[in-house]
Formats: sequence, C-alpha cells, structure tokens
Amino acid sequence: MIIGTITLLTLLFGSGAFELFFLPDFENAVKVGVVEKDRQKEILADLKESNKIFKDFNKERQSDNKRFEELNLSRLSKEADFTAFFAEIQEKRISMQNDIIDSRIAILNKIEASEWDSIVAFSNTSVANSLKKAQKKSDKKSSKEPDEKFKNTLKTISQLVVEEESKKNISEEIIRLKNSFDKLSNNLETTYENKKSVIAIKGASKTDLLNITEELNNLRILVYEELVIFHMVVKKNTNEEDWKKIMKAFNKEMTLTNR
Repeated sequence: MIIGTITLLTLLFGSGAFELFFLPDFENAVKVGVVEKDRQKEILADLKESNKIFKDFNKERQSDNKRFEELNLSRLSKEADFTAFFAEIQEKRISMQNDIIDSRIAILNKIEASEWDSIVAFSNTSVANSLKKAQKKSDKKSSKEPDEKFKNTLKTISQLVVEEESKKNISEEIIRLKNSFDKLSNNLETTYENKKSVIAIKGASKTDLLNITEELNNLRILVYEELVIFHMVVKKNTNEEDWKKIMKAFNKEMTLTNR
C-alpha cells in the first residue's frame, strides 16, 4: 500500500506518492547500492532536490483546499469557475510530474547498472517488510466497520430536504461522486503495484513514466466533473438555507481523514 490515512481533498489535489516516480525507500537503497561515496553524496543531493519539488507542490494543497471550499460553498459559483480552478490544479500537477521525471532520469544516469540491481533488491525487501507491518495493522482493524464517505452529508440531506424528488436527485448524485472517489482511491493504491516493473527499469523513458501518471490524472478530471455536477444539483434542489448546511457538511467530510 502506498497511501495511508488521507483526506479526500488530499487525494484529489495532492500529487500521489513519491514511489510513483522513484522506488520505495530509494534514499536508503542508494546508500547501500552506490558504494563510491562522492557519487553517492551527489545522487542523494539530487534526490533531496527532487523531493523538495514534490513537497513544495504538496504544500500548496492547503491553499488549494481552502479555495475549493470557498468556491464550493458559494451559490454564486458557476461551472466556468470550477473549470478554471481545476485546470489550474491539473496544470500545476503535470508540471511537477514532468520536473520529477526529468530529475529521476538524470539521477539514474549517475547510477551504474550493477548498482541499480542492488538498489532494486534493497527496495523490494523494504516493500516486503512494509507490507508485513501493514497487514498486521489491517488484521487488527478488520473487525471495525469501515468509514462511509459522505455519511453525514447524506444524513443532512435526509433531514433537511423535504421534497422527495429533490432528495432523490441530490442523494443519487452524491453516490455517483462517492463511486468516483472510490475508483480514484483504488487506482492510486494499485498503480504502483501494476507499474512497478516500469519504475524498476533503469532506462525507462520519460514517456513510459508519464504513462504511469496519466491514468490517475484522467481519473481526477472525472472526479472534478462529478464535483461540479453535485454542486449544481444541490443548488437546483435546495433553498439558500438548506444549501449552506448541506455544503458545509460536505466540505467538512472532504477534509476529514479516511482510509
């Protein structure tokens, strides 16, 4: 598993996992696999800069989250406002992905083929150990009922919206939105597993690596579209007072942690 406890907004506006670009535990793998100290230091310095690009992108998420919540809460927001906002988010993500992949290619060019074999072996062992620990945690929590996305929002809708047709319209749309989030979440969980053979290739091309992120980028666009539809459906089927309460409940659940 490459993601743990995250918010839906992190899932939507975040960058995924660093392991989608570099092997898991790559820094320690380099320390073991690259014996020549000067070159090792150079590679680790480059890796630190790559990680900074990744972290700087994620730092902006807090600001993006707030902007989305304000946009989503306003009855004056139009489809074009959401389109412009999501396009900006996507453009920043794609730029980051290009920079990280360029950095990865430059770093791997400094690693010898024999060293790379050792790095991959170390990373695989690290992943196996992490999976064992994750499985133990999962076993302990298996008896607990899983969190249900938008449970409180659906409850708020049920309590406030009197007209049955309006209630049905809103509830059906939030279920479609939940399914879109589930698909994105599941794909984020499995993308590394499915594509790890590409990530483990020292000479993987930029096109090969961009293909890994393309599916997730496209899935995010589908969730963006569902968010806009949900916003418009709630607005159409509520008065101003009920609208505010429903969207506040929705925004809150978008920022709560979930597994």
